[in-house]
Amino acid sequence: MEDTALGALEVPVQEVKAELTLDRPAYPGSGDIVVTLRNNGPTTLFYGLDYRLEHRDGDIWTPVPMEENAAVPAIGIELKAGGAWKQKIRVTDLPSGEYRIAKDVEGKGTLIRKTLTAGFRVEPQETAK
Repeated sequence: MEDTALGALEVPVQEVKAELTLDRPAYPGSGDIVVTLRNNGPTTLFYGLDYRLEHRDGDIWTPVPMEENAAVPAIGIELKAGGAWKQKIRVTDLPSGEYRIAKDVEGKGTLIRKTLTAGFRVEPQETAK
């Protein structure tokens, strides 16, 4: 007598192709930024709500401190191949300059982890006369 167990084994493609885009190239120093994550590859992406806001200082990107007591829920999100996901980020009192949003994603079932970035400008506000 012989026992045999059969089952399907899913092996994810070892590739992550994704992009992070913004709804505009420039923003005022306070308001909402809409970030879109697109999964252009064959592998499901896994990520969270967390992100980093960075300011360009010469050739270096430096983190912008988060507001005191700011928290981001620790949840896991999956994005299937071909899908898109939007996140609204509120910013306040950013001085003019170059910034970027950075978000970490990983390929579900892979060891691949990528940091995606999307840049924008904060332009000086015209003063009312």
